[in-house]
Amino acid sequence: MGLASLQILVRCISQRENIKVRISNSASTASTNGKEIVIPYRWTTIDEPEAENLLIGILAHEGAGHIRHTDISVFSSCPSPLHKTILNILEDIRIENRVIEERPFFGPVLAEVVTYLENKEGFFSFDEEMSGLNLLVSSLLVCGRAWCIKWQYAVLRKQAKLFYKVALRNFGSLWSQVFRIAIEAKKAKSTSHALDLTNQILDLIKDLAESDDQNPQVFTLQESIANGDVCNIKTELNDLLEDALQQISNVSSGFDSSGFGSSGFLPEINDHRELIQANESVKRLRKQISLLSKDIGEKFEAERQVNRAVTRNGKKLSVKHLHRVRLDNPNIFRSKRTEIAIDTSVLFLIDTSYSMISELESGETRMDAANALMLGFGDMLEELGVEYKLSSFSNVITSVKEYDEENFGHSEYCCFSPKGGTETGQAIIQNLPDLICRPSSRKIIICVTDGEADTRVLCSAYEEALRYGIEIVNIFIGQEISEIREISDRFGFSSETCNDSFHLNRYLLSVFSNLLDY
Repeated sequence: MGLASLQILVRCISQRENIKVRISNSASTASTNGKEIVIPYRWTTIDEPEAENLLIGILAHEGAGHIRHTDISVFSSCPSPLHKTILNILEDIRIENRVIEERPFFGPVLAEVVTYLENKEGFFSFDEEMSGLNLLVSSLLVCGRAWCIKWQYAVLRKQAKLFYKVALRNFGSLWSQVFRIAIEAKKAKSTSHALDLTNQILDLIKDLAESDDQNPQVFTLQESIANGDVCNIKTELNDLLEDALQQISNVSSGFDSSGFGSSGFLPEINDHRELIQANESVKRLRKQISLLSKDIGEKFEAERQVNRAVTRNGKKLSVKHLHRVRLDNPNIFRSKRTEIAIDTSVLFLIDTSYSMISELESGETRMDAANALMLGFGDMLEELGVEYKLSSFSNVITSVKEYDEENFGHSEYCCFSPKGGTETGQAIIQNLPDLICRPSSRKIIICVTDGEADTRVLCSAYEEALRYGIEIVNIFIGQEISEIREISDRFGFSSETCNDSFHLNRYLLSVFSNLLDY
């Protein structure tokens, strides 16, 4: 694609007549100053099938994104390169969501750009040598894109999970707080709003650093501020933040807070699925549970706005339909109406610890009942069109099925065997980012377990879930877990106890009855 073609395309995409495209031999990546878009020369000489989509995606990002939605002047108010870097990450999340909202067909195209940058240039790859600010910023970049921009999770899933795991291990609850702020960029209204989020992130680190009176760098910074030595503050602040993060990394195992990572132990995250065949007990119970799908469908109902049509009456014009006026067609107004629809995401967590080998009063093992709940539940959600994720937990947390994957329960090997310990709180923590960033208006966690949990970690997980309006339901298999029930009651979450297999459908129906008042 030649320069002339790029020039025509960017004017169409950006809807700006005065935007220019410049191809640069020295540029390492694409950029814009609001008046022109710079594209690296190497991207214009790619002799591969994806080359054209790469350039279109770049122009969509810069033209339809930054040119139309970014206030470039806000970047000039950033006091340091670090500010600009984090602001750019958050602003990219914001503007790409605006682009996809306005023109959904750009979603896959932007994802192709990410695919190329990762596969061909290693742009989002993890480096074991990363630490301090470099690790934090890289984690924000990869995790933010994966969980906040449609279509990109499938591309960056592996890298994002690795970055999230390492950032949590190194920075503890600080990372969870930073990430919580960062994902707000998805709904940010302006570049100034993204800057406010950036300042909140940096203030978190700075406040943590300045709380350490024994840190000589802190004293230097405080002294500079007291003396009015403004020229040195910017550089010293960056050094201070880097030092603070490095210190947190060095003592992460003992990091204690009300946020994520408070246990000092992070279980392994494993995508490898060690599944076994369903036995006859599981098959029978699964069929019994699956029969409930019609009865509980209405309990997942939530309101959502649905675009219906272009009509003759309304308050908002549909620009692309204005040509109808010349044809005496009055249908030029966009109309929306509210309807009841299934707009829910569900996370199903299944305990696979060794204690699940114990038998219920009815003779089946707790693991058989949990496997049946998992499979029957999946059948119901599939029939209802509800997106869901399945994850198992013991000492190892395993992703069984992602939200955008098909129901794995139709395969021959679809059940778990019990082994290891119980890490309920960590299982919730590790799976929360995926759930938080789903676009659905209602989010539910169903946790099936038979064991005790680290109450500190569990409380941290519940606090995060509550903060994002996520509902949690516990199903205790085989025995009442009094500590978990007590904590659940305190946070307003519900619990049910299932001690036999004869009434699994009744227990499950009771669970969803508790969710009816939405």
